[in-house]
Amino acid sequence: MECSAAIQCPYCGQKFDLVLDTSIASQRFTTDCEVCCRPFEVFAECEPGEVLSLTVEGGVILLNGTSTKVFVDNYERIRMMVGIV
Repeated sequence: MECSAAIQCPYCGQKFDLVLDTSIASQRFTTDCEVCCRPFEVFAECEPGEVLSLTVEGGVILLNGTSTKVFVDNYERIRMMVGIV
């Protein structure tokens, strides 16, 4: 079952909706900001039909196909409960 959740880019602050498959309890994936196009990681905890929590983490790049965390000046970690954006 799919559910929409609001997230915020950790780089430019733009808010946008992300569609998640809530049949998967714990998810981790990389997506790009719709505005600044920078990639960031999304961590989601779900129950069928409901997104319980989202964590958005920036500062991730790919080096030789391997995900590597990079600490930059505007690196920030945002933990959000759905509905608190």
